[in-house]
Amino acid sequence: MESVGGSGEVLGVLGILIGGVVLAARAESIGDEAEKFENYAGELDSDQVWHPTEIVAQQVASLLEQKHVYEVRVLLPMTKLFKGGQKSGLDPYGPIRTWYNGSRLGSGARNADSDVVIEAGVWNYELAQDVLILCVVLRAVDPVGDEVLGRARVCGLPPAADVDALFADDAQQFKALFTETSSHLTRQALDQLGF
Repeated sequence: MESVGGSGEVLGVLGILIGGVVLAARAESIGDEAEKFENYAGELDSDQVWHPTEIVAQQVASLLEQKHVYEVRVLLPMTKLFKGGQKSGLDPYGPIRTWYNGSRLGSGARNADSDVVIEAGVWNYELAQDVLILCVVLRAVDPVGDEVLGRARVCGLPPAADVDALFADDAQQFKALFTETSSHLTRQALDQLGF
């Protein structure tokens, strides 16, 4: 497939599939809370739930499409990385660290009809005093050879408003702060990967 660039030259189009990973808990790992978890599990997959990793995946797609040399599509739903519950004593960042440092495709897009798969994840987001701590991670993976071609991890600490204000009105201020910050971080991560 070919595309004409802004100056009229013909550019090859790189097919990119964006996949994402999100943390989830296995019901059996949370003991007494398992029944409650099962009740909420269906709701977590609802279209009405705000998913930060999907925000980042859509930002990756949008930023790549703006360059007009990539044919991009986002793979939904996000792949779930399972973790143990509080009672298991597991490192809460263990699953995403294992995925990020791993050498295999994590998003289930193996042999996809794409030249490269970019997997997106949110390593961490939390409020600490008056800042939002946010880390975005991307991996570029060859979907045929199942080889990780590159990794990028970028973090930011933007100032945050009062917690009550951030989470009022369905957390609109928090979502806006997350989206604005993750957009800058995603751009930096793509730059690190050479996109």
